[in-house]
Amino acid sequence: MELRWLDDYIALARTRHFSRAAEEQNITQPTFSRRIKLLEDEMGTVLVDRNTLPLSLTPAGELFLQFAERTAGQLRNTQEQLQQLKMQEHNTLLVAATQTLYICFYQQWIEQTASTTDLSFNLNSASWTSADLVAALTEQRVDVSLCHWHTHHHPLDTLSEGQLTYKVLAKDRLIPVGLADSGEAKYQFPGNKKQPLPFIDYQDKSYFFSALQNHLQQREPHLHLLTMNRNMQSVSVKALVMEGYGVGWLPERLVQREIDAGLLAVVSDVDAIELEIRAYRSVNNQKSKLNEFWDSLI
Repeated sequence: MELRWLDDYIALARTRHFSRAAEEQNITQPTFSRRIKLLEDEMGTVLVDRNTLPLSLTPAGELFLQFAERTAGQLRNTQEQLQQLKMQEHNTLLVAATQTLYICFYQQWIEQTASTTDLSFNLNSASWTSADLVAALTEQRVDVSLCHWHTHHHPLDTLSEGQLTYKVLAKDRLIPVGLADSGEAKYQFPGNKKQPLPFIDYQDKSYFFSALQNHLQQREPHLHLLTMNRNMQSVSVKALVMEGYGVGWLPERLVQREIDAGLLAVVSDVDAIELEIRAYRSVNNQKSKLNEFWDSLI
């Protein structure tokens, strides 16, 4: 049974006339009559008494009319809901943000951004590696991603091979901080060979690894650091620094509240590493709403 047969039958039950019902359904009368006959064959019984003027429904036809109206109504409601869902999906951008930027940047930025557009945003806060992020963007599993960027061999530049484009949203710094002790950092640079400073480092797949390694290799005089732990995420580095396990380089936006509250202290401002907060997208993702949103970014 085809669903359009239900609308045919409802029109026939309303008009009680084959020609008028066929006209309403915008088909020829022979085609309309054939579809009503196919419907009766499908149901295995006569639904329409063609011997009366105007024609009437048989008892089976009256019962079937209730089913047809109920089913057609449910179908229309479902179609409307599907269209609304399609429109909602059309107006929704999938955003991925690193855990750090989700905590210290995303909410404020998205509130400002959403106030100037009719778009909605579905956030995925992800602990992805750079390769995972590039794959998600190029495969269009997400539309936009927020991440920190630095000039020292940033992995996104290496992996994307021209597949991504970006816009700079804000500035940040990677600063060395330690547990505060009487207003100053518990650990002081540069340390010495006999008593190296405990150091909470990043894993080599972290966004900050290459920036920090480049800085430490070029710094004069060299710092005496003893690596106690390595982490992918800056939020994990922060947790260990907060417990007093050592010095760690952390995004300034992530630790500003703790610095202001006197819980953490900057070890050395001259050892800060400049960062950008960037929004990335795939150059091949040409969703109209994504293009509209991208153009709105300053």
